Amino acid sequence: MKKGNITALILATLLFANSSTVVFAMNNAENNSREIENKEEIKVITILGKDNEEELNLNMKEVMEKLEKDNSELKLMEGKINLLNRLYDRDLTLSQSIDNDRDISINYNNVSFRRQQMLNFRQSALNVKSARKDKEDKVKEIKRELERNYLNVLNCRRDIKNTEETLNNLDMQIEKLQRYIDEGKASSTSIEPLKVQKTQLSSSLNLPKLQEQESLLKIKQYLGLDQTKNIKLNLEYANKEFKLYNPENIDKIINDSIEKNFGLYKMNEELEFLKVERHIYEKYGRNTEVESTNIDIRMKDMQNSIEDYKLNLRVNFWSAYYNLKGKEEAVDVAKANLAHSKMKYEETKYRSDQGLEDKVQLESAKLDFEKKKIEEEKAINEYMITVQSFKDTLGIEE
Repeated sequence: MKKGNITALILATLLFANSSTVVFAMNNAENNSREIENKEEIKVITILGKDNEEELNLNMKEVMEKLEKDNSELKLMEGKINLLNRLYDRDLTLSQSIDNDRDISINYNNVSFRRQQMLNFRQSALNVKSARKDKEDKVKEIKRELERNYLNVLNCRRDIKNTEETLNNLDMQIEKLQRYIDEGKASSTSIEPLKVQKTQLSSSLNLPKLQEQESLLKIKQYLGLDQTKNIKLNLEYANKEFKLYNPENIDKIINDSIEKNFGLYKMNEELEFLKVERHIYEKYGRNTEVESTNIDIRMKDMQNSIEDYKLNLRVNFWSAYYNLKGKEEAVDVAKANLAHSKMKYEETKYRSDQGLEDKVQLESAKLDFEKKKIEEEKAINEYMITVQSFKDTLGIEE
């Protein structure tokens, strides 16, 4: 048998053995509980029944860790960084080889050669920095959205639970009143308001259920979970503590953030590259006047772009600040609504204890009070997340 045929036979045998091992491992994994090992503890995904339903228990910290490890968009961005690093290493090596070889440096005095020696590696280095900054910004952006959706799921579930409990109590009231009607102790029309209230409450469940599902889908997407599988997420309780962000020196903070902005740094670096390119053309180019003039025009355009960018940064930063103040006002409104609802609930409870209000009115007041507590928590969560987003936008370190 020829050597090539023997090699092919060996490879085919190895591939068949490996594929058999993979199939066996997959079948074994489907029939048993799977374990996900985190840094601190092991979390278990329980596979339930034939529907391949999985149950995943996570807290906020674990969600954030899983994001950085499994998010597909971040993986692609990391791949881009690796490619740009390879280009930088290549350009730097070429530049250093020119610097270290005196004969090459003397004999190849042309624009392309000198760009490779003096400019290309610097541009490649900036591309790497820019890609890393893009990834850092994306991580922060996704973390804020992930946190927002995580907390929204918890609040929606609370809202749904409270409403369903009220519906159960309402069903008992309807059943009790129906017995009175059957016994001739109440009119047949007296039950209609309760049925209307039940219908309205049942309809009110649609919105929180929809919002919960939307947030769950986003969480699964951010965490790189298989959307085709029925994965139930059990999220540990979390909330944000309200802390007012109201610095007295906001003007200085915004001005400093503009000067430290990476986008501005990148544009200034690109302006410096144009200056280096102009020097190369003046010293090594053939049609120096035309080339230098074209670069001068590009430099003027870049300088104008830098000034426009600074202005846009200032506008965007102040817009973000006033958006934050709007979230602060929303917290104040939610707190006021909660206080009013609490007062009404306590008043209704007192009247109910005195026999002046029925239990339906009490349950309605209690449900409104619980909803207002959830709305306050939502407003606080949104405000605190927006505070962090504002700091991210301005590049403010904690």
